[in-house]
Amino acid sequence: MSILQIAGVALVSAFAVGILKIYKSDLVVPVTILATVILLGAAVALMVPVTDYISDMSAMSGFSVYFKAIMKALGISIIADTAASVCRESGQSSVASKVEFAAKIMILSLALPIIKEVVSMALEVVK
Repeated sequence: MSILQIAGVALVSAFAVGILKIYKSDLVVPVTILATVILLGAAVALMVPVTDYISDMSAMSGFSVYFKAIMKALGISIIADTAASVCRESGQSSVASKVEFAAKIMILSLALPIIKEVVSMALEVVK
C-alpha cells in the first residue's frame, strides 16, 4: 500500500466519521476501530522488509538480542498508542492512560535485562 492509498483511507475514514457523528453517532467508534485496524495493518506490512533488513544486519553484528528487545518495545508502543487513541476517541481518556502506563511497564521489563548486562560490562571494565 502506498502513502497515497494510506492517506486516502485515512481521509475517507475521517470524512465518514464526521458524517456519522451527525447522523448515526453509535457507529462512530466501530468505523474508527475499523479504519485504525486497516491503517495499522498497512503500516505493519510496510515495516516487514525494514525489520527483515535490520534483523539480518543485527545477526551479522551479534546484537540480535538487543534488536529483538527493541522490536518488541516498538510493537508494544505502537499497539498501546493505537489502543489509547481509540479509547480517547471514545471518550475514555482514563482507560487510555492506563493502557499507556501498562505499555511503559512492559517496555521497562524488556529493558531490565539489557540494563543489567550493560552494568555488568561497566563493572568488568572498571575492575
